[in-house]
Amino acid sequence: MSWLAQNWIWVVVAIGIAWFFLRSGRAHGHAGGAGGLLEAFGGHGGHGSHGHSQSAQPANPPQPAVDPVSGETVTAAQALRPPRRRGMEHEYHTLSIRELDAGAGMRRPAQAQAARVTLESSALEVMTDLTRVSPATIGPQAPLAGANRFMITRGVRLLLVVVVVDDEERVVGVITASDILGERPMLAVTKRGLRRDELTVADVMTPVERVEAIAYADAAGAHVGHVLETLRRTGRQHVLVVDYDALPPPAPLAPPVMRAMVRGIFSISQVARQLGVTLPPGTEVARTFSEIEAALGR
Repeated sequence: MSWLAQNWIWVVVAIGIAWFFLRSGRAHGHAGGAGGLLEAFGGHGGHGSHGHSQSAQPANPPQPAVDPVSGETVTAAQALRPPRRRGMEHEYHTLSIRELDAGAGMRRPAQAQAARVTLESSALEVMTDLTRVSPATIGPQAPLAGANRFMITRGVRLLLVVVVVDDEERVVGVITASDILGERPMLAVTKRGLRRDELTVADVMTPVERVEAIAYADAAGAHVGHVLETLRRTGRQHVLVVDYDALPPPAPLAPPVMRAMVRGIFSISQVARQLGVTLPPGTEVARTFSEIEAALGR
């Protein structure tokens, strides 16, 4: 009696199982299992009882999916997931969002406490260095009243007046609290026939051509006493410090053009503060120096 005649019931069972998996759409995952059942009975159709067993192969095997970011082969389940964004190697969860409380404040950069100095200290110790501190600036067409409010907000008594030309800031003048609170606004009103609330920064500022400054190289080798004496002799509460940028020469053999850059500001109030002298607000220039000299016992 042949093998098939003896084991026909098991062959029917194996074929039934294979047909079930194929009908359920899982032929790719389980065809090998059905083939294994047939192989267990010594082979399948066309090879006889002594043929070499072979696993069943689908007619059109599916091509493996490839991750578009990493280039790695992924499974069918992974391929159905949304594609990852380039550079996103990890999955991230959203952060919790909450409402801002009423009356919330705002952080500002913590400024280091200005060091105490003496008249023999380096002048740079009392200079406001604009490479470390953002300058307070304003445009020439800003309302004069707005400039005064801005000074109060920033806690300064001098603003650099700037315009932007070819994406570069250019200093066109300076304006101080004394300029705003002194006689200049009234003179501008009389001269130009305007109301005071129509005045702009340009009407009262000191134009750049009349602004005096100290070279940074000179300030670097000076003492606080030199700065104090310079301010006293000129009768000013502020003086600018400049260094220079070398611009390309206008002609091949011409020397480079040196462009002045405002590097820092000396302020009499800052000098007095670091010397340990307290000045009453709004003190006149002459009285300011008298207060400092008296406090220092000069």
